[in-house]
Amino acid sequence: MFRMILADDEPVITKGICMLVDWAQLGIQIEACCDNGLDALHEILSRKPDLALLDISMPGRTGIEILKELHAAGAATKVIFISGFQEFSYARDALAYGAVDYLLKPIKREALLEAVGKCLPDGAQQRMVHAGQAVLHAGDEAYRAAMRFDGGSCAIAALTVPGLAEKEEMERQLITFSVLSQLERITRAQGRGVAFQKQNELYLIIETAPDSGAGDSEAYLRALLGQVQEETGWAVGAVYSQDTGETTQLPPLAMECRQKCQYFYFWQHLPDTVLPLSGAVFPEKDLAGLHALQARIAEQFMGQDQAVMWQTLRAYEAACAAVADGNQDAAVFYLLSCLRAVTERMAELGVQTDSARMVDGMLEAARDTKSYAGLLALFESTCRELYAGVAEALRKNDKKDIVKATDYIKAHYKENLTLEVMAKQIHMNPFYFSSYFKKQTGRNFKDFLNAVRLNHALELLVGTDLRSYEIAEEVGFKDYRYFTELFSRAYGRTPTAYRKAMSAAPAPEE
Repeated sequence: MFRMILADDEPVITKGICMLVDWAQLGIQIEACCDNGLDALHEILSRKPDLALLDISMPGRTGIEILKELHAAGAATKVIFISGFQEFSYARDALAYGAVDYLLKPIKREALLEAVGKCLPDGAQQRMVHAGQAVLHAGDEAYRAAMRFDGGSCAIAALTVPGLAEKEEMERQLITFSVLSQLERITRAQGRGVAFQKQNELYLIIETAPDSGAGDSEAYLRALLGQVQEETGWAVGAVYSQDTGETTQLPPLAMECRQKCQYFYFWQHLPDTVLPLSGAVFPEKDLAGLHALQARIAEQFMGQDQAVMWQTLRAYEAACAAVADGNQDAAVFYLLSCLRAVTERMAELGVQTDSARMVDGMLEAARDTKSYAGLLALFESTCRELYAGVAEALRKNDKKDIVKATDYIKAHYKENLTLEVMAKQIHMNPFYFSSYFKKQTGRNFKDFLNAVRLNHALELLVGTDLRSYEIAEEVGFKDYRYFTELFSRAYGRTPTAYRKAMSAAPAPEE
């Protein structure tokens, strides 16, 4: 019997996990349920279970602290983390400490079975598919048909119609029947495969052609699926196993292939729709680049540069698919993290909108989406609503902010005023302040500042005996040559020439 311990400071979670699956049917015994980390650590060290499902945030000991202590003690217990949205990033990072997997609350039955299945011995793993029912049994017609391949080798593929989950039930059944019918017809005529349906999922067993080279099964599969698409109008994706000479290996390979079909949630962003069981689907996963894009999007929201913002969002969506690596919950987390980056930037700049309601609304609906395209539609809808909210908030703040900015310049023109200094005064990002200032005044910040300084320089030039270089320094110019150039451009002559001209001018009549 495979032994398991559960730990979560919310008893409703452990109770729910106990009821979610018929664990005894799968040969799994739940030995203890704990509501704090200290008790969980004691139970694990004393009972030495095969598996522990641990909440990542508990009183007494956190899940990560327990995992580290188990590692130090040389314990063989495998660990799966349970996390809420706020701790989700820590749960993913905890894989580096040796955790087998992580589950996001509320826990989905399929995700739970898949995670626990990774911890079971090979023989027991077969019981995890579809709540303990293996894809292939020795008595199945498909299995008997595959036995004729004995003596040679064959591969198995789990098939899926991308986007099928978004269809209505009747349409899903019709599409599945149409695809299966064509698979059966073509494979029967060619005598190289066996197509079958189990638990509403499609599978294909492919016989390796005699004297064929590496990649023969893949080439046959691609050609076959191309024919099916021509006949039905529906593209079919697949995850296929390596060739094996042991038909007894087909059931566990079928299970692994079906598990990897989770990548088809992202099918429009996949590099291919025929995937090998081994190897990475997204070899390039740039998490640092994802975070950099989040920061850019946050600034573009505040800068109200809509065209550039949507371009960056598209890049973020593609990068998010790669970093999520087939995990829907991870995709939800990273898209919500992008929105959180925007709302945090809004808070820093004092921009008030109903952003919490928007983000929470997306969180509630996101995990029920049937495809990444559906998730992105929800994400983009939230972005549009948030963008409009930011625009409205900025319009309300514009008048008082620009008055505050120009008043500050007029009062502090002698000082070393920079974009950074000004942006800080009205709680804005320097880049955004630059575009904001020009939009509101029609002039660049530097041009406005120089105009204020030159106006005061003109007063000093006419009303005092200060030398030109002294005037330049007095009004905030550190470079006399630059002052002279700006003055000449503004008034048509140098400061010295302007003073002489004003002195030579006749006095006005009384």
